[in-house]
Amino acid sequence: MAKSDLYISIVPRDKIANVWPKVEPFLIEAMGTVPRQTDLVTLRGQAERGEAQIWIVAEQDQALGAFTTKIYKSNRGQICSVEWLGGNKLLSWIDIMAEIVEKFARKHKCVQVEGYGRMAWLRVLKKHGYEMQTITFAKKLD
Repeated sequence: MAKSDLYISIVPRDKIANVWPKVEPFLIEAMGTVPRQTDLVTLRGQAERGEAQIWIVAEQDQALGAFTTKIYKSNRGQICSVEWLGGNKLLSWIDIMAEIVEKFARKHKCVQVEGYGRMAWLRVLKKHGYEMQTITFAKKLD
C-alpha cells in the first residue's frame, strides 16, 4: 500500500455518529482482546464530549481500522495514551499511525505517548523507540 493511498484522521466530534458504523467493528475487535474498564457506549460518549479522540484509518473509501487516544495530565506532564486499536492490514499502516500520533501528541504539548496491549505491539513499535515501562497483572474475582 502506498503511503499516499492511506488516510488517518481524527473523527470530528460532530461527525462521530456518521462514522460510528465504520469504526465500531474495529473498536469491538480491540476491546475483545484485552478486558478493560470501559465499553463502547462510554467510549463514544467520551469522544463526543471531547474527552477522547476516535481516529479512522482508511484506504480510499475503505475503512481499514480505528483507534482511540486520550490526553491526560500526570506528574510528568501531559501524556497521550493510545487506548484501543483494531483493524485490517495493521502492519501496513502501524508505522504511519505511530508518526501521526506522535505529531498529535507534540502539538498538544505531551511529554510521552503510551499504549496498552499484548507483547506483540511492543515488538512492532520498538523500532520507533517504544519500550516496555510496566506490565499489568489482573485476576477476575468471583
